[in-house]
Amino acid sequence: MLAAANRLGQFHLTLSRMEEAISDFESAEGIAAQLGEVEAQVNAVCAAALVRFNLKRMEETRLQAHRALEIARAAGSPVAEASADLVLGLERMCFGATTDAEASFDRAVPVLRKVGPPLHALEAIGFAGLLHSWQLDYEQADHAVGWTLQRPRTLGVPYHIIMNLFVRGMALFNQGRLSDGAWFDLWRIPSPKTGCDNAFSNRKL
Repeated sequence: MLAAANRLGQFHLTLSRMEEAISDFESAEGIAAQLGEVEAQVNAVCAAALVRFNLKRMEETRLQAHRALEIARAAGSPVAEASADLVLGLERMCFGATTDAEASFDRAVPVLRKVGPPLHALEAIGFAGLLHSWQLDYEQADHAVGWTLQRPRTLGVPYHIIMNLFVRGMALFNQGRLSDGAWFDLWRIPSPKTGCDNAFSNRKL
């Protein structure tokens, strides 16, 4: 039932049926808590928090990320703590606290790479690549996104593929590699006025 709830959440996320995705991930959280599976519980909380992030419900995102972090620390799970820290970094990045965001990403990403990150983390790691792109560190941006693109392609989750293609396209164009990034025009993502607008542009498939 836990796997089914998570898969349903990903399905609804792909269809941009966000409220249903939140409900699915909350169900997954409850099942994981009953089973005593802390990492799965934290991952479900974080997945629902990221859906709220995509709905621009930042206060809810922050509160849920902190709740996930408390659960992870109480259980002494470094992997679960990294998942929660990643979401907190994403929320901080959107408010312009890039130093704090980078610190969260630097702590979380290496841990999650070792274990193979949960699906929600693929999007957040993509945003870590986006932060590198904003800092004009295009090599690191491309490295981060190139790695995260492999997982969603393997698992067949197009929602996460599009997010990471967006980040890679930005990095390539900003390097003047127009032919490498020519596919980027297909997504017709408008130039943002703020970092948050950048993150939320053209979210539907």
